[in-house]
Amino acid sequence: DGKQAIVMARQACALTQLLEPSYIDTLAAAYAEDGDFDKAQAMEEQAIDVAKFLKAPPELIEIFTQNQKTLASRKKIRE
Repeated sequence: DGKQAIVMARQACALTQLLEPSYIDTLAAAYAEDGDFDKAQAMEEQAIDVAKFLKAPPELIEIFTQNQKTLASRKKIRE
Protein backbone atom coordinates (compact mmCIF):
# COMPACT_ATOMS: atom_id res chain seq x y z
CA ASP A 1 0.00 0.00 0.00
CA GLY A 2 1.77 3.13 -1.26
CA LYS A 3 -0.09 5.57 0.96
CA GLN A 4 0.74 3.63 4.13
CA ALA A 5 4.34 3.33 2.99
CA ILE A 6 4.50 7.10 2.57
CA VAL A 7 3.20 7.68 6.10
CA MET A 8 5.71 5.29 7.61
CA ALA A 9 8.66 6.57 5.56
CA ARG A 10 7.79 10.19 6.40
CA GLN A 11 7.82 9.28 10.09
CA ALA A 12 11.23 7.64 9.77
CA CYS A 13 12.57 10.68 7.92
CA ALA A 14 11.15 13.04 10.54
CA LEU A 15 12.69 11.05 13.39
CA THR A 16 16.10 11.34 11.75
CA GLN A 17 15.60 14.97 10.66
CA LEU A 18 16.10 13.91 7.02
CA LEU A 19 19.70 12.92 7.74
CA GLU A 20 19.39 9.21 6.93
CA PRO A 21 19.64 8.86 3.16
CA SER A 22 18.33 5.29 3.14
CA TYR A 23 15.08 6.46 4.75
CA ILE A 24 14.78 9.24 2.17
CA ASP A 25 15.34 6.64 -0.55
CA THR A 26 12.57 4.55 1.00
CA LEU A 27 10.26 7.58 0.94
CA ALA A 28 11.09 8.06 -2.75
CA ALA A 29 10.16 4.43 -3.41
CA ALA A 30 6.91 4.89 -1.49
CA TYR A 31 5.96 7.93 -3.57
CA ALA A 32 6.69 5.94 -6.73
CA GLU A 33 4.60 3.05 -5.46
CA ASP A 34 1.74 5.53 -5.01
CA GLY A 35 2.28 6.88 -8.54
CA ASP A 36 3.74 10.28 -7.61
CA PHE A 37 6.92 10.13 -9.65
CA ASP A 38 7.65 13.85 -9.37
CA LYS A 39 7.85 13.68 -5.57
CA ALA A 40 9.70 10.38 -5.86
CA GLN A 41 12.38 11.93 -8.06
CA ALA A 42 12.72 14.94 -5.75
CA MET A 43 13.17 12.70 -2.71
CA GLU A 44 15.68 10.49 -4.51
CA GLU A 45 17.69 13.57 -5.42
CA GLN A 46 17.61 14.58 -1.76
CA ALA A 47 18.78 11.09 -0.75
CA ILE A 48 21.74 11.46 -3.11
CA ASP A 49 22.56 14.94 -1.81
CA VAL A 50 22.42 13.85 1.85
CA ALA A 51 24.47 10.74 1.12
CA LYS A 52 27.16 12.84 -0.53
CA PHE A 53 27.09 15.39 2.29
CA LEU A 54 27.52 12.61 4.87
CA LYS A 55 30.27 11.01 2.77
CA ALA A 56 28.32 7.75 2.45
CA PRO A 57 30.01 4.82 0.74
CA PRO A 58 30.17 5.24 -3.05
CA GLU A 59 28.23 1.99 -3.47
CA LEU A 60 25.25 3.47 -1.64
CA ILE A 61 25.34 6.63 -3.73
CA GLU A 62 25.45 4.47 -6.86
CA ILE A 63 22.32 2.59 -5.74
CA PHE A 64 20.50 5.88 -5.22
CA THR A 65 21.71 7.11 -8.61
CA GLN A 66 20.37 3.96 -10.28
CA ASN A 67 17.08 4.44 -8.44
CA GLN A 68 16.94 8.02 -9.75
CA LYS A 69 17.31 6.71 -13.31
CA THR A 70 14.53 4.19 -12.70
CA LEU A 71 12.25 6.91 -11.38
CA ALA A 72 13.08 9.21 -14.29
CA SER A 73 11.65 6.55 -16.60
CA ARG A 74 8.46 6.55 -14.48
CA LYS A 75 9.08 3.06 -13.11
CA LYS A 76 8.72 1.90 -9.54
CA ILE A 77 11.81 0.94 -7.56
CA ARG A 78 11.93 -2.81 -7.06
CA GLU A 79 14.64 -4.70 -5.23
